Formats: sequence, C-alpha cells, structure tokens
Amino acid sequence: MKRASNKGFTLVEMLVVIGIIGLLIGVLTTGFSYSQTLAWQTRSQELVSNVATAMGTYLLNERSWPDEFLRSNGNVNNEVCKVLQEASLLDVATVKTDANGVTVINQNSPERFGLFSPWGQRIVRKIPLVTASLGALPANAELQKHILQFRVDVDLDGKIDSNDAVLGPIPGNGDPIRASVIVWSCGPQGKADGKTGAKNSQDNRQSWSGSQ
Repeated sequence: MKRASNKGFTLVEMLVVIGIIGLLIGVLTTGFSYSQTLAWQTRSQELVSNVATAMGTYLLNERSWPDEFLRSNGNVNNEVCKVLQEASLLDVATVKTDANGVTVINQNSPERFGLFSPWGQRIVRKIPLVTASLGALPANAELQKHILQFRVDVDLDGKIDSNDAVLGPIPGNGDPIRASVIVWSCGPQGKADGKTGAKNSQDNRQSWSGSQ
C-alpha cells in the first residue's frame, strides 16, 4: 500500500514566491505613481494655457486689466477666477446663483480659494468648508505653493518686464517676455520661495515658450 505524499512548498520556495509578489507590487505601484504624475502634469499644462487664453481674451475685449487682477499679487485667486467666469471666459465653479438669484461663492467648489495645480487641488479637497469663509485662502503655506501664478503687461507696451512689477518679479533671468499675459504652475514640490520659481524647474508648466 502506497503512502500519501507530503509534498508542499518549502520555506525557501515560499520566500521566493513572496519576494516575486512584492517585486510585482512595487513595479505596479511605481507605474501608477508615474502615470498619475504624468496625468497631473498634463492637467497643469491645460490649466495654465486655458487661463492665459482667457486673460488675453479679456484684455482684447475690455482694453484694460480689471482691478481684481492688479490687486491679486499675481495669484489666480478667487477674485480673478470670478472675473473670468462671469465674463464666460473660463469654466470654473467659483460662483453660483442662489435661490434668490444672487451670485455667491460656491463653497462646494475646489476652486473656491482660486485655481490650483492638481497637487494643490488635492489639498483643497481635504480642507473642511468651515475653515474658510467666502473664498478667503486659509493660512496654509503648503496650499499657497500650488496656486497658479500670472503676470500681465500692466503698461500695455507689448511685453512683460520690470516696469510691470506691480504683481511681483517675472520668472526666469529677468529678460522681458513678449506677451500680454503669462501663467504658470509648479509641480509636486511647489514653489521654492512662494513667489516665482519652482524647486525643480522641470516641474514648471508655463504658457509661454522659453524663446519669448
């Protein structure tokens, strides 16, 4: 009479299988993270391009910059978004009409504080509505790093340079940029100094070419 076999996985074989599974999980996780970063970079490029187009169109239509732009410190904040939305130039959800027909800030919108890169939008979604009222940006240094930035040709001479410094210095080495408006965002690391540059220049997504 034959005895039943007790064959099974040895300890070494189980460790090998566990190692392979761990390696596969690591590869899949890395691939997902890269894909998400690439998608968010693409979304950031779309945002800066759309905002730059909307602002440029506003200037063409109105022949001047609104006060909301000039007092924004170069941030695409709630007031800037509201101007572009009410002019039907940018499709954001910063404002809505209440039951009485009055235009009010939409507290349920991620853009209620302004327009952020995808990394900033993730932070905004985690902020309870009660922490800020009527679009006032919470005291959150990390959030501030990810708000879209812009500069405009304040004196309307066809280029953005040091004479247009009301919104702060322009990015780069200070050379004039031939455009009526420039818009940019920084990547996952945000801005190095909270003003213009990014910690890693490759994280920047901008609306103008380097040759301008």
